[in-house]
Amino acid sequence: MDYDNKKYLKLIYVVFTLFLLSATVEGQNVKVILDGPTEVGVDDRFQLNVTVNAEPTEFTPPDLKDFQVLTGPNESSGSSVQIINGRMTQSVEFTYSYILQPRKAGKFNLGTASYTVKGKKYVSNSLTIEVTGTSSQSNQNTTQPEQKIDETDDIFLKVILDKTNVYQGEFITGTVKIYTKYDLRNLDPVSLPAFDGFYKEEIETPPARLKLEVINGQRFGTATVQKFVLIPQKAGELTVPPYKIICTLNGFFSEKYEAKSRPVKVTVKPLPTRPASFTGAVGKFNIDVKYDKTKVKENEPVILKVSVSGAGNIKLFDAPKISFPEGIETSEPSVTNKTNDKDGSISGSKLFEYLLIPRAPGKITLPPVEFSYFDPIAKQYKTLTSSSTTLEVEPGSADSKTATGTSMSKEDLKFLGKDIEYIKLNDIKLRKSGSRLYGSLLFFASYLIPLLLFIGILILRRNYIKQNANTALTRNRKAQKFAIKRLKKAKEYLAQSKKENFYEEVLKALWGYLSDKLNIPVSELSRENARDQLIHANVDEESINRVMNLLDTCEFARYAPASADNSMDSDYREAIQIITQIQERIR
Repeated sequence: MDYDNKKYLKLIYVVFTLFLLSATVEGQNVKVILDGPTEVGVDDRFQLNVTVNAEPTEFTPPDLKDFQVLTGPNESSGSSVQIINGRMTQSVEFTYSYILQPRKAGKFNLGTASYTVKGKKYVSNSLTIEVTGTSSQSNQNTTQPEQKIDETDDIFLKVILDKTNVYQGEFITGTVKIYTKYDLRNLDPVSLPAFDGFYKEEIETPPARLKLEVINGQRFGTATVQKFVLIPQKAGELTVPPYKIICTLNGFFSEKYEAKSRPVKVTVKPLPTRPASFTGAVGKFNIDVKYDKTKVKENEPVILKVSVSGAGNIKLFDAPKISFPEGIETSEPSVTNKTNDKDGSISGSKLFEYLLIPRAPGKITLPPVEFSYFDPIAKQYKTLTSSSTTLEVEPGSADSKTATGTSMSKEDLKFLGKDIEYIKLNDIKLRKSGSRLYGSLLFFASYLIPLLLFIGILILRRNYIKQNANTALTRNRKAQKFAIKRLKKAKEYLAQSKKENFYEEVLKALWGYLSDKLNIPVSELSRENARDQLIHANVDEESINRVMNLLDTCEFARYAPASADNSMDSDYREAIQIITQIQERIR
């Protein structure tokens, strides 16, 4: 009996909804929209839609004589009803859709389409389509062949990689496509999986637009929903996990459906034996080496710029290894990345700037810069070498020799067999001959006072030394304190809208916290090592993924175009939450 009641109620609901569909709201603003691409290839198949926001009694299509109609017109409709404060409002939408293919190249005006609603004619906008002589679909298929589809659902996602057998560090271009036999009203954003063993960058992807493809004798509407670049970070067999997307079907009840891709295996080969000048670059590169000047005075800075340009894992390799001669003082170089990933690969340049300070006059030969990279196409290492440079260093003034705290004093210079020592020009204090410190009151006091001070300090610091005997425990205990201190500096940059400085401080705080909390030396700190230690410390997978995702976000944001302050604010709050969450799990 209950089943009959439910069936009866459902029937009433359907009849009531059909009644609403037949009703027309007085004073409704009727609009007709003709929607389709403005440029297609001569071999492309594309979808054309004519939509009206009222129930029509007659439909007049646009001028399609220059196009072959593969399917259509296919009619679909939808409606929504709202009751607010006892007042009911209704909206409806009717669509006629076509799948078309151009007959020839050229520019064609389809004119307008029209619907008749309650005896009144409503006309759409006009649409002009330019048909080029090349097909965007055929160009894509040459790099991503799709001869057979083994998925059996009527709607599914497919991850297409341009190659699945690569070397470690070689980039892979990926495309996520949706295949459907149904008309889709809406696609939600793609749900991104967590990649293990890959460095990932998303490529800017235009809005999805369905095109018709015939595969294995079946017609599918297909669209690219996401493009990305992967760079494997370790050798072995890796897996690209499934992507997911929620799509809304174009029908009476606007049914939602979750489409999912299958995992894809990637075989990653290890790199051959690496030359000494290899710092991790994989791809194809060129180098440009420049000194801002080659004639300077002692203690004056010289800037060395090493620019590496090309296509490959630009963001992931380190600076060239340069052995500067004695007499040249230097520090770690600053690094600037400029990349472009719109063409399906990562290309651009990476600039290393070294600050060199000559500490002694004379002619100094600066060695050539060697940069080695692995070419995955040629399957071998290639080494680029610049020419050596002679730096002429003139003696500096007395002020310049004492201005720099790290420069040598004259007393520090080596005695090179000369028979005359350097003459001391400073004031010299003399004492009377025969006066001795030994045995005097000052002599005994000089021993007793330091001894008493040492005993006092020893007593006061006894507990502190005991607590800090375990270095790892100390770093663990102070990890949160140092991280929060670093984040305070990031908050100052946030208030000043200094994006690059802000994300640099957040990165330092996160990496510093992980190093201290997990007792990982800085030299061994990496994503894989941090992930392994977090798992070993029984931190849950969700928290680990949040840490890794925030590291990616901060790294990308440092070099990406300026973002909104609210994005920086949310990343700041996320960093505090992550540190607090891990602190609660690891005591």
